[in-house]
Amino acid sequence: MDGSTQLAGPSGDLALRVAVEDFYTRYVEAANEPDALDTWPELFVEDGQYRVVPQENWKQGWPLALVRAESRGMLKDRAAATRGINTYTPRTMRHLVSNIRCTRRRDGDIDVRAHFLVVETMIDEPSRVFASGLYVDRLAEEGNGRLRLREHVVVLDNDLVPNSLVYPL
Repeated sequence: MDGSTQLAGPSGDLALRVAVEDFYTRYVEAANEPDALDTWPELFVEDGQYRVVPQENWKQGWPLALVRAESRGMLKDRAAATRGINTYTPRTMRHLVSNIRCTRRRDGDIDVRAHFLVVETMIDEPSRVFASGLYVDRLAEEGNGRLRLREHVVVLDNDLVPNSLVYPL
């Protein structure tokens, strides 16, 4: 790759990018809205993987994750726990996803890398950066063209994490 950007490219590449960006828009809507948290696990395949990993562990190839879920059922439990925390201390979460790169794999899945930033605002405090880092994802395309996460790896920029890491990243 020479670092240049082409204005025109195969239409399939553009369609893939639009579909992936639309998927992340749906992901952010589910993760940001307390009333939509129940839909967040539905963005994963049944045996979808969700891991939150400090950058150092990721770079070293260490399997240790701060958060690990290995099924949609585990993600539903996580969404329910998130709802409980928000009851005691109301807050607003805002996910921003940018610089999305996606590549179709030979097996039909889609590899995605994207940068993210999550901002948390408590009702009586200034907004603060909750987390930032890199998504290293694998999306599965279902027969109807719908995308779901087969693997969602959240690589944190910082090893220091907030106590309320139960929120979806």
